[in-house]
Amino acid sequence: MAKPGSERAEATCLTKQKMYVEAEPVLLRALGLRTKAFGETHARTQRTIEDLGDLYEQWGKPAQAKAYRARLVPAETKVGSQGTSAHVEAPLTGSLP
Repeated sequence: MAKPGSERAEATCLTKQKMYVEAEPVLLRALGLRTKAFGETHARTQRTIEDLGDLYEQWGKPAQAKAYRARLVPAETKVGSQGTSAHVEAPLTGSLP
């Protein structure tokens, strides 16, 4: 059994090797687990949806890629791992006048 959270690394490796048939069930399993645990708009779930869109695009399945990309939500509405908005202000750098 894979280490929790390692599905993305495994699927990325398989996708880079053009092993799409093997990568697909890994990402679909990860999506199911993340959706159940965190919800559809959580940043981790959204990354998995994006990974599926990328997989299908590279695999030459644009209709499936489009369907997954349609499920992506704008960054400011994603929920982060702490249950807060994923939008974070960048810290100020330099000196103030």
